Amino acid sequence: MQVAIIADLPADSTEAISNTYFLLPISRLPPEIITAIFQLNVRDPAPGKKPITPLYLGSICQAWRHLVWSTPILWRDINLHVDASDSELALLREWLLRAGTSPLDIMLRDQRNISRESLVSLQKRVLSTLITRSTYWSSFTCMSLMSECYDTFQDAHFPILKTIRIKAYLRPFLSFPRYDRPPPVAMFAQSPQLTDLFLDHYPFDEAILLSNQIKMFGTSRIDVRYFLAILQSFPRLETAYFGSIIPEPSSPYPLHIVSHNTLSFLRIAIHPEGARTLLDHIKLPSLVEFRIFTTRMRLSSITSFITRSGCSLKTFDLKIRLSEEDDLAATFEALPTLVNLYLSFDAPTDFKHLKPEVINALNPIYRREGQPLLPNLTSLEYIDHIPDDCQLPFAQLTRERWNRSEADLQSTSRAVARLQSVKFISTDCTPELREVLLELSSQGMKVEFEVSDLVLNAA
Repeated sequence: MQVAIIADLPADSTEAISNTYFLLPISRLPPEIITAIFQLNVRDPAPGKKPITPLYLGSICQAWRHLVWSTPILWRDINLHVDASDSELALLREWLLRAGTSPLDIMLRDQRNISRESLVSLQKRVLSTLITRSTYWSSFTCMSLMSECYDTFQDAHFPILKTIRIKAYLRPFLSFPRYDRPPPVAMFAQSPQLTDLFLDHYPFDEAILLSNQIKMFGTSRIDVRYFLAILQSFPRLETAYFGSIIPEPSSPYPLHIVSHNTLSFLRIAIHPEGARTLLDHIKLPSLVEFRIFTTRMRLSSITSFITRSGCSLKTFDLKIRLSEEDDLAATFEALPTLVNLYLSFDAPTDFKHLKPEVINALNPIYRREGQPLLPNLTSLEYIDHIPDDCQLPFAQLTRERWNRSEADLQSTSRAVARLQSVKFISTDCTPELREVLLELSSQGMKVEFEVSDLVLNAA
C-alpha cells in the first residue's frame, strides 16, 4: 500500500494542510496534495540529503508517473555538468518540454580535467539548448563561464530572470587568479527584472550599468577602492557579499565618508592591511546583520564603524584575531540592540582573549546598575577555546539568561531577553558546563555542540 506522510508543510505549499499531520493511503489524497509533497521532496530535501528528481518519482508507479509527467512545476530545477553526453542533452530537451512555462532555476557545473577548448565546445552546446527557453529563466548559475560563450546570450531575452551567479573561468593551479575580461553585460541588459547579481573574479566596472536595479550583490577579490565604488554605484543595494577585500596602497581613497542608506546585510572577508581603511570610510545606518572575517586588526575599528553608522544591529558574526588591547566589553556596549552573536577568535590556545569579567557583564545578576550588556541577546555561539576561569561564568550566564521569568520581566523597567539558544565546542566544555547545558536543553533551550565540522544536538 502506498502511504503518504505529510508533516508541517509550509503554508504556501498548500492552504489546506498547513501545520497538520496525516497518515493516509496516497490513493485517497487529492492530486494537489500529492503534488505539494512531491515539490517538498524535489526542492527542499532533508538536511544532508540530495533532492529527489522527478525522474525518480515517476519511476515508482504508473499513477505517479502520470502525475509527475503532467506537473510542470516539478521540472523547474535544472542542475547538470557542462560536459553533457548526447543522451543527457536529449534528456535536457525533454526536461525543458516537461517544465512548460514554469520559471527555471538553472545550475551549470564545470567538469575538471577538461581542456579549455573542450570546455568551450561543451558549454556552448548546453547553453544553446537552454537558451531556447530563455524567456522562462528565473535564476542562472554557472561555475565557470567561458567568455567564448557570451555570443550565446546575444539575441536572447530574459524577461523574468532575477538572479545571476557566474564565476569566470580560471586556469587551474593559479595561487592568485585574476581575470581581466568583463562579464556578459549583454545578458544583464536583457534582464529587466535582475535584482541579485554575483560576479566571482570579474572586474567590477561593467556592472555599474545596473546601478538602479541591483538589490543584492556579491563578488570576491576586489580592493578597497572597488568596494567603496560599489556602495556609491548601487543606491538600492540591500544585501552584499564580499569574499576577499584586499588593500591597494597606490589607490587614492575619498576624503569623505561613503554612506549607504539601504544596505541592511553585509558579509565581508578583509585582508588585515585593508580592513581599517575600509571601515574608516563607510557609514551604514540601515545595517541589521554584519558578518566580518579578518585577522590582526583592532576591534576598536569595528566598534567605531558600528557607532558611526548609528545602526540597530541585530546579528553580529565576528571571526578575528584579538590582541591584548582589544576590549570585547566596549564592543558589546556599542551593540545594545543585538539579538544574535557569533564569535570565533583566531589565536593561540594560551592567549586569553576571553575574561570572566566580560562574561559577567552579560549576566543580569552581576549588573548592579542598569542592564547587563546585550540585553536583547537570544542566541549565542562561541566557537573557540573556553579558558578554565570562564567555564563557571558561562554556566551561570546561560542559566540566568534562560531563567528570565515573566515575573522578572514585569518587575524590571528595562527587560532582559531570554537566551534561547547556545552553541559551544564540545571538547572545550568541562563536565560542569556540559551538565548545566544539558539540563537547560531538557528544559527547552536549544543547545548545540560543535565537534570539528560536525554539529550535534544536545537534546
